[in-house]
Amino acid sequence: AKYYAESFYESGFSDWHEKEAKELPYWQIEFTDRLAMLAEILKKPAGKLLDIGCGGGWFLSYAAAQGWDVMGIEPSRSTWSLAVTRAPVLLGTFPGVDVAQKAPFDAVHLKLVMEHVSDALAVLGAVHQVLRPGGAVVVQSPNDFNPLQLAARKLLDKDPWWFVHPVHINYFNFDSLERTLRRCGFQPCLR
Repeated sequence: AKYYAESFYESGFSDWHEKEAKELPYWQIEFTDRLAMLAEILKKPAGKLLDIGCGGGWFLSYAAAQGWDVMGIEPSRSTWSLAVTRAPVLLGTFPGVDVAQKAPFDAVHLKLVMEHVSDALAVLGAVHQVLRPGGAVVVQSPNDFNPLQLAARKLLDKDPWWFVHPVHINYFNFDSLERTLRRCGFQPCLR
C-alpha cells in the first residue's frame, strides 16, 4: 500500500500522466466501447459506476459526461490529486475505502488493477458486496505470456517487455480470470 501511495507513478511510471493525456483520443474510443458494453449488459444507458484504481480519472470524467453517476478510488496520492480535478475520487485502496454512501453500484471497473493486488479474491469479494444484484464488473488485466507476445519476442528478439517486477504479482489468462471471478460469485458474460 505504501509503494502504491508514494512510489508507483513517481518511479517507473513518472511519465504515465503525460502519456495518457496525449493518447486521450484513443482512450475515448475505448471508453465509448466500454460504456456501450456496460449499457448493453445492464440494459440501461447509464447508472452508478465505481472505478477502482482510477488513475488520472479520465474514464470517470468521460463516463460522467455520458450521464453516469461516478466515483473513483486511487491509491497514489500524486495521481489522486490529478484525478480529483476530473471526478469524485477517494484516496486509498479497495477494500479499505468506505464507498457505502454511494453503494450499491450498477458497475464496477477494474482496469489494470488485478495484477497488482495481493489478494485478488478479497478484492473481488468486496466488489461483489458493493455491486447491486444484476450489476456488472469489468476486469481488464494484461494477458501476459500469451502466444502473440511470445511469438513477437522470438521473431523480433525482444526482451520480455510485459513483465513488470515487482509490481505485477498476479498473472491471469482468460480461463484463470474467469475461474477467479466465479469463485467470487460472478457469472462471466463477455470476454
